[in-house]
Amino acid sequence: MVEIFSEWLVPVLLIIIPFYGLVKKAKVYEIFIEGAKEGLDVVVRIFPSLLAMLVAIGVLRASGALNLLAQILMPFTQKIGMPEELVPLALIRPLSGSGALGIATELMKTY
Repeated sequence: MVEIFSEWLVPVLLIIIPFYGLVKKAKVYEIFIEGAKEGLDVVVRIFPSLLAMLVAIGVLRASGALNLLAQILMPFTQKIGMPEELVPLALIRPLSGSGALGIATELMKTY
């Protein structure tokens, strides 16, 4: 049931929302374009921060600083039963979801 619902939800919404806007005599296309402009403004504002964070994470990984920090934290993580290999993932996750995904992918390939 959930699979059928999820397959039809987006197409139904893509039909219902513009139809509702037409019934309310709203300028559907103009409103859509305005929303797209606002979304682009958000991307332009956050892009430098996102880029800097991704570069910093790449530098930490490439330099080995992330692994060194994992070694330092190892006594604490062993007490809670956390594998040493997951420490870089736990450190990066609050900062960057995509960085964490890259580390998780690397961990899955390795182990």
